[in-house]
Amino acid sequence: MLDKVKLALRLSGTALDGEVSDLINAAIADLRLVGINIPAEAGSSSKTLGDPLLDRAVVLYAKAEFGFNDDAERYRNAYDYLKCALSLTADYTELFKENAALKRKMKVLADKITEYQETEGAMRTNNIGCLV
Repeated sequence: MLDKVKLALRLSGTALDGEVSDLINAAIADLRLVGINIPAEAGSSSKTLGDPLLDRAVVLYAKAEFGFNDDAERYRNAYDYLKCALSLTADYTELFKENAALKRKMKVLADKITEYQETEGAMRTNNIGCLV
């Protein structure tokens, strides 16, 4: 997330990384205050928040607070609108949670399929050895 926000702020180098990280964490805290579900492991060190709208909200927050390009008020209004829309959309929040749960289940199933395929391969090898 840090690299994404730095890019949006047109920053290079590491001199302001601490301040940008604080902005990211403040944005995440602000979104959580209004009931928006953000993964517990999300923060400035994560690559993304797992959803493009949440990522966009963090970028808008950072631009507003950083005073980016003398358009801070415009970015603040855009952030507030997006935050409000996300917080009022219970279906969106519920779908986001459901999507995360389904992804975890898919991972478990994919791992089981791989395990079964490996077992089947081993069984075939053993059966061929028995026939010879």
